[in-house]
Amino acid sequence: MKNWKKNMLAALLLTMLTFLFFIGNTILEESAEGLRKSYTENFTGDLAVFPQSEESLSIFGVNNPAIGEFFSIPVLKNRREIQDMLDANDKIGAYTFQLTGFAAMDIAGRRYQSLIFGVDPTSYFSFFSGIEVIEGFALRSQEKGLLLSEKQAQQIKRETGRSPSPGDMVMLSSLGEMGFRILELPLCGIYRYRGDIELLNEVAIADADTVRALNSVMVAGDFTPSDEAVSLLDANTQLDDLFASQFTDEPEATDGNLGDLSIDELRKQLSSPREKRQGEGSWNFMLLRTAAGTSSKALARQLRPQLSALGAEPVLWHQAAGPAAMLVLLLQTLFNGGYLLVMIAGIIGIANMFLVAVFRRTSEIGTLRAVGAEDRDIRLLVYGENVAVALVSGTIGVFLASLLFGVVNSRALPIDNSLVVALLGRSTFHFEPHLDTALVSILLSVASGLVASLFPVRKALQIEPVVAMRRG
Repeated sequence: MKNWKKNMLAALLLTMLTFLFFIGNTILEESAEGLRKSYTENFTGDLAVFPQSEESLSIFGVNNPAIGEFFSIPVLKNRREIQDMLDANDKIGAYTFQLTGFAAMDIAGRRYQSLIFGVDPTSYFSFFSGIEVIEGFALRSQEKGLLLSEKQAQQIKRETGRSPSPGDMVMLSSLGEMGFRILELPLCGIYRYRGDIELLNEVAIADADTVRALNSVMVAGDFTPSDEAVSLLDANTQLDDLFASQFTDEPEATDGNLGDLSIDELRKQLSSPREKRQGEGSWNFMLLRTAAGTSSKALARQLRPQLSALGAEPVLWHQAAGPAAMLVLLLQTLFNGGYLLVMIAGIIGIANMFLVAVFRRTSEIGTLRAVGAEDRDIRLLVYGENVAVALVSGTIGVFLASLLFGVVNSRALPIDNSLVVALLGRSTFHFEPHLDTALVSILLSVASGLVASLFPVRKALQIEPVVAMRRG
């Protein structure tokens, strides 16, 4: 007990350092998980397939704002082959498609700049369970239309005094590689995302063909001409040769069914919609949902060689979300970097306190050496006591932090800041401490105690029995 009192200040400092480390990392881990859940359930999926590009891309466009307005997001060149590959992989639970475009949106007599996602309605809304249509209806297959976010609708009402309603006509205009594009389409409804993610409040959702038109992207952009078709473009080909095999004097053989069709039946067949495979047409991105128990990172490593051969690459969710999702990772890095500096200063202070404790025990250590204690015994004595102090201090620090989290969780304190809501993925403060974080915090306290004991142990081994007995 006497020796514990001598180390009380060091114990308090270790308790405080462990307390701060455990609280800080628990909050950051909760933020990272909340952000991951908000993003993956609303617009990135667990994994994404991006076209290869020299520029850094996200599903919002190019990450370099200096060229954002002048950069056209490339499309997936081998979309069919990529889709076949994904269909054959049992580690992929589901996937959907997306185009990204920018347009000036004219509605209710005002113009707004808007980011627009072009989607495949047959898969997009079932893929993202976090999207809720609160007014009107969701987009339908092979129909043109636009969905506004709830925040966009509120802004329009606030600025114009009129709420946009399903059925209103919206005009979109953009400047693409092939000049100006002006389109008019009906407003289908108003939607909102689960969780208040400020960046998503600026996103409108439209049918894919509308965004393709705005981006000047061909609907069949993944079409590859046959070798025979390419050969017709040879410079030595004569004009007459282009039609040489198209017309003959002999009638073509038929199976006899064509003559049985009436004009009305033929017109009906030609006008009936053709069944399409999911995702027909050109797309900028494919968004994937991994099967249960599958690691996104491991799946990305598996897919990378195959996708690279097809001009694409796998992208994890935080890369797909762009700079917005990197915020928590940056905060975590900054926090741990700052904590490292605090820990270094703390270890220096703790080492001085341990050293003072050693000097106060000079006579005791000298007596032990006089009765035959070896260096190993003295080293074990000092290390053992200091590690015990660090272990108990770390445990107390984790316990106090857990107690604080319990009090905060029981009060269900509301969060007013939209950024904090987006980071935590909920509207109230609630933290779930993790066992691994608690163990790391305690081990860090023990490691700090060991490092802080290095110099005091060295000094303890230099104590001579004769000098210690004279002081005693």
